[in-house]
Amino acid sequence: MQETLAYDRETGDLVLAYYEVPQPGSHLADLKLRVLHPKATAWTPSQTIRVLTWYWDNHGSQTAFGDYFGLQTNGGVAHVAEQYYDTNKHISYIEYFSVHYVGNRSN
Repeated sequence: MQETLAYDRETGDLVLAYYEVPQPGSHLADLKLRVLHPKATAWTPSQTIRVLTWYWDNHGSQTAFGDYFGLQTNGGVAHVAEQYYDTNKHISYIEYFSVHYVGNRSN
C-alpha cells in the first residue's frame, strides 16, 4: 500500500518504499524498502525497515496509519517521515527516521 518512489541523485539508485500487511486481519504492518541500482536488471529483495501498528476506530474507519508518508534519498540513505499510532497512549504523531539501505549492486 502507498507506494512511494525516490531517486537518489548521488548514487543513481531508485528507492521504493511501501506498506505491507503480512497477515490478513492483523493490526501489524511492515514498512518495506526495495532498491533498483543503476544498470541492475531487478530490484533488491525487500527489507523491513519498520513494523507499525495500525488502528481502526469504533466506526470502522482507518484513523492512524500512513496518512502522512514521505520518502527522500541521498547518498545511499533513505529519509522517511510517516504517521505512527501509539496503541498504549492512544495518540498518533509524525516520526522521522533515516536508514542506510543495502543491497548487492549489479554492474
